[in-house]
Amino acid sequence: MDFDTKRVIVDTLRSNSYPNNLIGRLVNEERGVRRAEQNTTDTDIQRKYMSLTYVPGLSERMKRTFGQFSRDITLSLKSRHNTGVLYTNLKDKIPILDKSNMIYKIPCECGRSYIGRTSQKLSTRIKQHKLTTRDITKESSSLVRHMREQDPRFDFDDVSILDEAQYSHHLNVMECYYIQLYRTGSVNCRQEGAELHNCYSPVIWEASRRLLL
Repeated sequence: MDFDTKRVIVDTLRSNSYPNNLIGRLVNEERGVRRAEQNTTDTDIQRKYMSLTYVPGLSERMKRTFGQFSRDITLSLKSRHNTGVLYTNLKDKIPILDKSNMIYKIPCECGRSYIGRTSQKLSTRIKQHKLTTRDITKESSSLVRHMREQDPRFDFDDVSILDEAQYSHHLNVMECYYIQLYRTGSVNCRQEGAELHNCYSPVIWEASRRLLL
């Protein structure tokens, strides 16, 4: 892929809010394929397959662009839905307090909420929160600090799950994401979501816009 072609693809991806780390990975993978191609003939070229989530209108243009300017990369489009949505889930639902590996939200009577994460059962984490609120002189979390400064009451019975993770090590990034997403309506301190990489900014902006609709 020559420089002008690469620039067209990169600019198209950026203009449609694709994260910089994804763009870099696509470019690096193409570069690796190009190096390997230098030692092969046209008949020996191994095609490289990449997949992106299908977005009506945008995905068709992206596939045409790759087809016109890169003969060794085939772009496949995947749906955000799968066959699982076509069938009824016959399993009994797990009670919310028995779930684990999640991002949760506890509402406060002041109108704001505390956002937290836990790899334990939610019931266990709620019990821990209740214990810490017995002595609010000890600053153990943003929830306790908010109670000490504002003297409000949190409704632990109205806790809700914002998201769930398959693996517990994903929770740190997910918590930062939701603290940034709900930054104007949460009691969490600003530093708690500040470590999130800037590549998530377009995603947070789009999600925030949908919350306002």
